[in-house]
Parts: sequence; C-alpha cells; structure tokens
Amino acid sequence: MATLRMATLWRDPRTGILKLNRRIPDRYRGVAGRKGTSIKISTGTADRKAAEKQLPEVLKQWASMEAKWEAELSGGTAALGSRLN
Repeated sequence: MATLRMATLWRDPRTGILKLNRRIPDRYRGVAGRKGTSIKISTGTADRKAAEKQLPEVLKQWASMEAKWEAELSGGTAALGSRLN
C-alpha cells in the first residue's frame, strides 16, 4: 500500500526563507533540465504562517512543472510552446 506524504516546508539555512522541497520523479529527470534530484520552490517568506498560506500556490507551481514535463515526455504541443518562450 502506497502512502502519500504531506507537503512540508523546509527552511533555507542561509536565508531563513521557507521552501517546498520536492524530489523529481525518476521518469521526469531527463526532461526536468536540472542536475540534482530535487527542486526547491520558494514561498518568498520566512514567516511560517504566511508560508503555509502560500503553500497552495506553491503546490500549483509544482503541479504545472509536472504537467509540463509530462507533455514533453509525450511530445505534446506544450513542450514546443515552452521552448519558444
């Protein structure tokens, strides 16, 4: 049985800014354009309550990244549009 992890925030030790740290799934590593195995998306604040309010928007950013990678894997038109910008 698979378990889902709740989205948690990670505090950058240098800046104190809270970020969402997500592992890039293996199938997207080739199209993600990143050297590492994870992505950190900033909430733009060090305040935990404000960051938790930002979390739904940050999760939407993550979902759009995954959708873009999926489109690139399937050879969809979204991949072409993103390369033109």
